[in-house]
Amino acid sequence: MLAKSRRSNLALVPARKGGLRLKITYDPDLPMSYRPLVKQEIKDSDITECECGSDEIYVSLVDSKTIDVKCYDCGNSFFELEVEIEEE
Repeated sequence: MLAKSRRSNLALVPARKGGLRLKITYDPDLPMSYRPLVKQEIKDSDITECECGSDEIYVSLVDSKTIDVKCYDCGNSFFELEVEIEEE
């Protein structure tokens, strides 16, 4: 399970007319099983494009419990996700 842990003060600009498709690039170290969950979090968030004008997102694994969702071009962080392991 993933949970948002913080949100940066990064200003976002509105989507262009007709909508904007964000390109998502994943860190190769990010487990494949996390990618659909991260993609859904990005889709559910209010990210349209970065203030630098980029519409590309880079998802990186900071450590074993933290995923950073940031601008691919300038590196500003949109938010971090915390990985929570559920024990059965």
